[in-house]
Amino acid sequence: MNVDKVILVEKLVKGRFQNNLDFIQWFKKFYDANYYGKEYDPVEARQGQDAIPPPPLANRSSTCQKSRTGPTPPPQMSIRVHSSP
Repeated sequence: MNVDKVILVEKLVKGRFQNNLDFIQWFKKFYDANYYGKEYDPVEARQGQDAIPPPPLANRSSTCQKSRTGPTPPPQMSIRVHSSP
């Protein structure tokens, strides 16, 4: 299907009705086109990998310090779906 859809999170978090309606209508159409009624098995979806993340590294002090560069902009989420027709 080669569907490329860029989701502009900064528009969604503003809470404007039209932006959120457009997204949810697209998502419903995407879901209906790709859901085949199969029961979801999370272990199979992870291919048997553990869902609990590994423990943090022993030296966390350098990674936990606050950034002094100011707030970061909200991330953009891009959904790219590829499947055979």
